[in-house]
Amino acid sequence: MAVTEEIQNLTPEEEAEITRIVDSFDTELASIAQMRGKVSVIQADSTADDFTITPGEGLDEGESEQVYEEPEEIVDITDMIEEVPEEMPPSVEEEAIPEFEEPKAYEEELPREPEIVEEPPLEEFKEEIPSFEEKEIPSAKLPKKEVSPLDELEELTKFEPDTVEAHEIRTDEFVTEEPRGPKDIRLDEDIHLSEIGTEEVSEISEIKADELPEADLTSLGIDEEIPEPAAFEEVSKEEPPRARFETPSFDELESFEEPVKKAEKIERVVEEFKPEFEGLEEETPSISMEESVEISDAELRQLKKALLLLHPVLRKKIKEIILRDELSPDDTRKLIDLILSGKPEDNIQRFIEKKLNIKLILEEEIPHRRVITARPEYTREGMQRQQRLLRQTKIIAAAVLIGFALTVTVYQYIYKPFMAKRLINKGVALILEPGDPATKKVKDYKKAEEYFEYVDQHYKKDYLYGYNAYARAYFKKREFDYSYSKLKRAYQINNRDIDTLNNTGYFFAKIPEHYYSRIQNDAIKTFAPKDTYEVSQVDMAIMMYNRVLAIDPKNITAMFGIGNAYLYLGQYLKSRQYFENILKVDPNSWVGYAGLLNLFIERDNLPEVLSIHTDLRARDILTDIPSPLLAKLAHYYLGKNRSDTFNVRVDLGIQSPRLKDEDDNLIPACRGVLDALKEKDPDYPPLYVASAKLAAAQKNLKLVEMLLKEAEQKAEEKGERYSAALQLLGEYNYTIKQPVEAYKYLNAAITAYQYPPEFTYEDFYYESESIGKAYAYLGHIFYYFFDKVKFRFGDELDEALLDADADKMANLDIARQKYELALQENFSSPEVRYNLGRIYYVNQNYQQALEQWLNLYEDIVTNPQVMFAIGNAFYHMNNLEASKGEYLKMIAIFERKAEAIRLPRPERKEHMIIFQSLASAYNNLGAVYQIQGSETKSSIAYWKAIDYASRLGMENEFARVNLARGFKPRTTPIMPILDENIPYSIDIFRAEMR
Repeated sequence: MAVTEEIQNLTPEEEAEITRIVDSFDTELASIAQMRGKVSVIQADSTADDFTITPGEGLDEGESEQVYEEPEEIVDITDMIEEVPEEMPPSVEEEAIPEFEEPKAYEEELPREPEIVEEPPLEEFKEEIPSFEEKEIPSAKLPKKEVSPLDELEELTKFEPDTVEAHEIRTDEFVTEEPRGPKDIRLDEDIHLSEIGTEEVSEISEIKADELPEADLTSLGIDEEIPEPAAFEEVSKEEPPRARFETPSFDELESFEEPVKKAEKIERVVEEFKPEFEGLEEETPSISMEESVEISDAELRQLKKALLLLHPVLRKKIKEIILRDELSPDDTRKLIDLILSGKPEDNIQRFIEKKLNIKLILEEEIPHRRVITARPEYTREGMQRQQRLLRQTKIIAAAVLIGFALTVTVYQYIYKPFMAKRLINKGVALILEPGDPATKKVKDYKKAEEYFEYVDQHYKKDYLYGYNAYARAYFKKREFDYSYSKLKRAYQINNRDIDTLNNTGYFFAKIPEHYYSRIQNDAIKTFAPKDTYEVSQVDMAIMMYNRVLAIDPKNITAMFGIGNAYLYLGQYLKSRQYFENILKVDPNSWVGYAGLLNLFIERDNLPEVLSIHTDLRARDILTDIPSPLLAKLAHYYLGKNRSDTFNVRVDLGIQSPRLKDEDDNLIPACRGVLDALKEKDPDYPPLYVASAKLAAAQKNLKLVEMLLKEAEQKAEEKGERYSAALQLLGEYNYTIKQPVEAYKYLNAAITAYQYPPEFTYEDFYYESESIGKAYAYLGHIFYYFFDKVKFRFGDELDEALLDADADKMANLDIARQKYELALQENFSSPEVRYNLGRIYYVNQNYQQALEQWLNLYEDIVTNPQVMFAIGNAFYHMNNLEASKGEYLKMIAIFERKAEAIRLPRPERKEHMIIFQSLASAYNNLGAVYQIQGSETKSSIAYWKAIDYASRLGMENEFARVNLARGFKPRTTPIMPILDENIPYSIDIFRAEMR
């Protein structure tokens, strides 16, 4: 019914009537537009400036009662309206009639879920609309049994949102254009609402928005372009002039209030139009189903509503299919199911095209016509998707809340403590890192303190773990001031913290005495303010440990600390009691066994040491013992090899081959300890030192050198030098008569001793080598090689044969200095004593020589020639009786040995020592007698000296000269010649025997 003519002129009465009707629609359309979010504006096709009809103000309450009585049946006159030629003068603005609802017979098709359908402009009906005559309209009440279109619309849209904001609406999503086409497969014919009956209007059940597909209103026969409101889209660049019934914009529409009253107004408007259009109803065939297709009433109602939401072309084709039986019952059933299930139009289109073998053209953009389409979120899939999104949103929100709580918890109780501990450990590593104390370590300590301050400010205030860790680290580096300050602050923060008390007790137990004397007053004031007496260092340590036991009576660290303190004080029974208490708390505690093992080693109780060793091996906890204590145990076993006065099997009753070997030495036990130490800590340098000493006990010198060099390498990998390994390398080179190499290693050992490695400060560490011994070996180099080495400037030594006596004496003087340093370092041996005494004797310092030799009385039994040197010292000190006594004792010992030798052999060392010593002793004894005036005894002594020398095929020149001088009378007595050839060393009788 498309027309191009303009609407005819209206009489004033008609204009007034139309104005009243339009006003009654204003409020209703505004509310519906806000609820549905879709508004349609009717615009004439001929020109955009003709007229525009938009929702206006509603009727007031007085006007709402002036309605016609509704007849029993409302007839649809939509299709009977004809065009009326336009006779309106140009000056008169066009008026528009408001959209009216379909009569009762077609009310079932009116409720459309997604959109509100506007009536076409009056241009389409101007030929058929008769003149309106103003007459009084009787008022009548609408019957209660009837359901108004607005009520039906409200029922269908009750699940829709109350309002839709303008900014949420996209014009291109709601409005499309549909062209009219010929009556071919594109189905351009208009479909009116009269095609659907209204019998089931009152039976329409509630339907949710997601069950409705998209709909357009082309079936109403409107093919003129319907412009959108100004709030959505500008129709043209130039705004057309408004009709005199100008209505507010979309944003000015009022909210939906009093829906029941306003629905009644719409019904009255419909009743007013009914008499005018009576008899114009056009019969439309109703939808019929083939008998074989079973469909329920509910499905039928849903099908009618669903068809309104489809594309006009597709909707008309579906009606034709159903009315003309173009598909089989089964396919028709499938098609209905597709529509009822809310499938997309594309699926329905493909199904029809496949079944009918046709091509449906559904143009997306249709000129001169716009159709309101359904928003995707109001389809069934959209609602389901919204429900899923809602559930997911709830889950995500809960997850976010839980995540936030977890994040806060993790940050506060996991991340911050973790980062605090990490930075503290980083600072501790800097403190313990080796380096020059004067340069590098100063920077390291400063950086470590920066870490500590950062932790205190940002992660954890007054972090006790940090204080204790820094205190232990500083203590290991011998930085006692830093360590004491950290412990003091930790104690002030919490004086009942067990770690702080244990560390403080350990600090007082291990610091040097001179340092404690410096901090004693402050320590007593801080840690023992109630004690008025002077608290000693060890007492302070025991006090701290006892405070721990008051809090935790089974604290093993505190019991171990007290046991060690009593061990230091020499109270061995108390010490043993605390170590045994540890084993009562934990029978498998290596701490208790370690304390007992160390106690028995210090007490030199070999049976108990072997018993603890056996228990540790039986419990399989030998490798749990600290590395320093295992090395100490190995050295202890090495010092307990069989000797002339000690026998393991006899003295201890030990028969096990796992502890001793066939030579009755504890080498198997020592090797087992070293194996456990290697398994526990293969990079521990003392391990290789102890293994080298074991190889030396087995006379494997090549293995000794290899193990000692490996020990030094392990220490160098840690940036340190191990003085024990260097010293033993010096001794090894001295043994193989390499004095220059020996001198280099020994000097390096003395230098390294000034800066001991970190592991030497660990508990139980045993220093197997004494620095005094290094000095002694340096003295040996210059003493025994006095004529073969030459000292250079810059502490260097070269091998050279020295002929000048001055060079030889210079070497002996260096040897004297080294021997004196060895004695100052509390190292003493018969060899050092005798050699130093001989150097004094050569330098005619007889008193000092005698002091050194008098310390060798225990060695005289095995070395009687020492008596000869002592006798000469007494002789030069004019103590002739003492001298005579030493000579006679030595003569008595050697004559007994000489009588057992029938034929002396000079090539044999023992024969040489015996007979040469007797010859020298008798000569010096004769000199004593000569000075004392006993000529007879003197002469006898000289002759015996000559006799013993002759047995070796030698001539005693000293005795012959003294004998010759004794028989000649002289006015001035001549002093006898004394034999000054004292033994070169305890083990070396003469220098040429080196």
